Amino acid sequence: MLNHINVDIMFGIDKQMHFWGFFVGTLILGILLLLITPIRYSRRNLSILWFGVIMIGMIEEFRQYLLPNRSTEFLDGMANILGATCGILLPFIIGSFYKQLVKNKHLYMLFFFYILTLSAGLWQLNQISFLQEELNLRNIVQVFFMK
Repeated sequence: MLNHINVDIMFGIDKQMHFWGFFVGTLILGILLLLITPIRYSRRNLSILWFGVIMIGMIEEFRQYLLPNRSTEFLDGMANILGATCGILLPFIIGSFYKQLVKNKHLYMLFFFYILTLSAGLWQLNQISFLQEELNLRNIVQVFFMK
């Protein structure tokens, strides 16, 4: 049975894109939520955000079932959940130590994490164009050399 499982397809770039997309998105939204809401509501708000992002990911996977050129995959949904969960951990940690950060005048750390997440998002967007170019190159090679 294990000889017939294609691990590259099962855990390939598609699952990594799901994970990193939800990780970066949830991380940015979580840090922004910390910056714009009162800190006493941070855990509740971050929990609501986490639940909402996971629900959006799951609904999106079920929506793909209704589209003729898309497929629904269980592992895509699990990558969405894992990415959102890992992405919300840093805002939870920041929220837990926020009072100490404010007391010690270390708000620059929050700014650093904000810039870091924006940079990670830009890096992710940059990688999408490289992946698209690689796929286009593969299609060209297949058309000309695989006849």
